[in-house]
Amino acid sequence: MSRPRTRQDAAAQAPEGLVSTRTGLREWLATLRAPAGIAAAAFDTKVSKPHLPGSAARAAEKRLRRLGFRLAAPAESFYVGGTLGPLLDGEQERATRWGDQLGATTRELGGGVRA
Repeated sequence: MSRPRTRQDAAAQAPEGLVSTRTGLREWLATLRAPAGIAAAAFDTKVSKPHLPGSAARAAEKRLRRLGFRLAAPAESFYVGGTLGPLLDGEQERATRWGDQLGATTRELGGGVRA
């Protein structure tokens, strides 16, 4: 859940620029209001280094809960090899399994998913 300054720093490190240059997750979540019964889930990507604590996904999950969303799955982190990626071996498959489970869970809950 980067702040504007963090995104500026990341942009300076990205030789080809950032994919997302506009509103960050923190700001976007601040604009949401949960329609009754809507399920949601959060995920992030993290550099696989033991000294980097925290999880944007867990922070987003807490905000989603406070906004009134039903959580369809626990927050999940998928690991990348560096700040520019790529996903580590096995992470794409793990993300696919998580997404499949998320889809099955939301069907059971009878609500849509909005990230």
